[in-house]
Amino acid sequence: MKNPPSLRLLQIGAIVLSIGLHSASAQSRSESRARVDISAIPKAPIRFSVDSVSAGGHKEERKAGDVQNYVTSFPATDEWKEGSLTITPETTGSLAISLLGPYVLVDSATKQFKPVFIEYDDVKVKSGVIKNGGFELAIQNDVPSGWNVRTTSASNPPVDETNRAALRSEKPFEGTRYIRVWHNSAVAQVVLVEENVQVVITFMYRLGGQP
Repeated sequence: MKNPPSLRLLQIGAIVLSIGLHSASAQSRSESRARVDISAIPKAPIRFSVDSVSAGGHKEERKAGDVQNYVTSFPATDEWKEGSLTITPETTGSLAISLLGPYVLVDSATKQFKPVFIEYDDVKVKSGVIKNGGFELAIQNDVPSGWNVRTTSASNPPVDETNRAALRSEKPFEGTRYIRVWHNSAVAQVVLVEENVQVVITFMYRLGGQP
């Protein structure tokens, strides 16, 4: 016996609602992720691999010609959590470590982003040297010493003093400061690595507050 039209409509509605809830849930999960990019230096690119990431992490290789870049992401909550990734360089050279937030594009036509803040502290590099990994040292405008602030040009929303990557001091993991970033305003640092010497990067991270 066929289901009456009204029942079929209810069933279709339930399926659509289920798909919508699943999509919203998946989007929410993707928004609540820290992001760490590892990139070769374009002027002197070296080959490398990201061998592993900590539990719940995800890695994806992206290339621009012969220049390698890995995007890694990690599930974040309001509490400090440790993340890590392991790298093996094929040759001696330099790699850039970038700390940022997730890619959350609201409107592709206007390139409008949703700022999702991620906070980082206590960045350490085994078999490499990281400067000011605890973000205790600062220069003008709350910029951490040893790190470069990378801001997306023509960002929407515009990057200003309310959402620029900057040092914060509310409940740090250690010391007195940490860095708060998002996708369009991140920080980066270049680290020297050696051929076939495995590099382990560890860091503490959590979801950030609002401006």
